[in-house]
Amino acid sequence: MNKEELIKISSDYANNSDDNIITEEIAISKAVVGMKIFEAPIFGFAAAEDEYFRRLKEPSAIGEHFLLPNEWIPESKTVISFFLPFTEAVKKGNRKDMYWPSEEWLHGRIEGQAFLNKFLKHLKSILIDCGYNSMAPC
Repeated sequence: MNKEELIKISSDYANNSDDNIITEEIAISKAVVGMKIFEAPIFGFAAAEDEYFRRLKEPSAIGEHFLLPNEWIPESKTVISFFLPFTEAVKKGNRKDMYWPSEEWLHGRIEGQAFLNKFLKHLKSILIDCGYNSMAPC
């Protein structure tokens, strides 16, 4: 599996998963029924031995308790990072009131985290099925 295939599979999952949509059963109000939470993920790939990971152990960054990729998986070669951007609906909803979180954001926080957990599990299983050792530290 190459990067482009992983990105496509992951994007398809995010774009087509029912878990990325607010259903009538869980919606705070009718206004958010059918709202998509996240856009397609944005990926970054880095060599596990990249010097920047070592810099994160410095006291001015995270510190010694930061674990290097090879401390998680000794044979690690690549670190895959991703970001799931909120949809415009979630972002726009949260601009309505600067004091209280919007219904859209509340769903993004709660159901969004549930989706993120499923997304991680899906991504990890794809990598393992392709023969890669994989983990998602949280």
